[in-house]
Amino acid sequence: MALAQPIATPTLTRKRKGRRPSRQTLVAYAFLAPSLILFAVFRHGPTIFGLALSFFDWTMVDDPEFVGTKNFENLAHDDIYWKALGNTVKYTVFSVPPDIIIALVLAVLLNQRLKGMKLFRLAYFVPVITSGALVAIVWGWLYSPRGIINGWLIDLGLTPQKWLTDPSLVLVSIAAMGTWKHVGFNMLILLAGLQSIPAEIEEAARLDGAGRLRIFFTITLPLLKPVIVLATILTTIGAFQMFDAAYVMTGGGPFYASTTLVYYTYLKAFDQYQMGYGAAIAFTLFLIILVVTLVQRRVLRGDEDVY
Repeated sequence: MALAQPIATPTLTRKRKGRRPSRQTLVAYAFLAPSLILFAVFRHGPTIFGLALSFFDWTMVDDPEFVGTKNFENLAHDDIYWKALGNTVKYTVFSVPPDIIIALVLAVLLNQRLKGMKLFRLAYFVPVITSGALVAIVWGWLYSPRGIINGWLIDLGLTPQKWLTDPSLVLVSIAAMGTWKHVGFNMLILLAGLQSIPAEIEEAARLDGAGRLRIFFTITLPLLKPVIVLATILTTIGAFQMFDAAYVMTGGGPFYASTTLVYYTYLKAFDQYQMGYGAAIAFTLFLIILVVTLVQRRVLRGDEDVY
């Protein structure tokens, strides 16, 4: 009696050929193409044009003259450029940490189920959507020699300060205004992160006898870390691009003490009509922001990916 032999099943050796896009997909791409092209042109076109312009000497009146890397070489010997870079870094250091810390505290306080919390959240977010120039004008009045802040100092028996005319105080003063305006944005981001944490985790820790501080530092804060990293990166990018406050409140003074890289770019390009030199400053700012962002992402995220 012959034993039945198992039937060998043929193995697929050929890969499935890639499907051609359907007619419906092609039609969809055809309708999206004009918008995508316009988006690419207006989003990346100025960047490419600015990079190309940094290799030219152009006053917007005469014809552009190709100068190669001369603009970048001049930056290395420009004392005001290095001062503006230092001011930008100082402003970032003065504004970003307080912004994140205050936003975290406000997010924790507003993450409560109490009456009127929506009104408080709206009140803290209003400065974010307010015009930066308008906020700078109002804070300029507050910082004036006879403003409210100096009035409070006089009432307390303290010496009034030259908030916007003292080179040692001007960046701190502008950073305080920037933090007040932007903290509501980070507050909403962190508040959304807090509300996405499952309540069961905190309830389980509370049943095990953990207090509020221990729950916050051992459970809430580690789970909120990706959101904190994202908020820190976005706030740092915004701080490096500070312009309106320096333009409205101080005009870059006194003695270039509040001149940032963006303001110096504007000064060279649109006040002194050195478009190529201004483009070179802007491109170096782009590289600095890119490097700082990558370093922040690497240092703050640890072994986890924030995206």
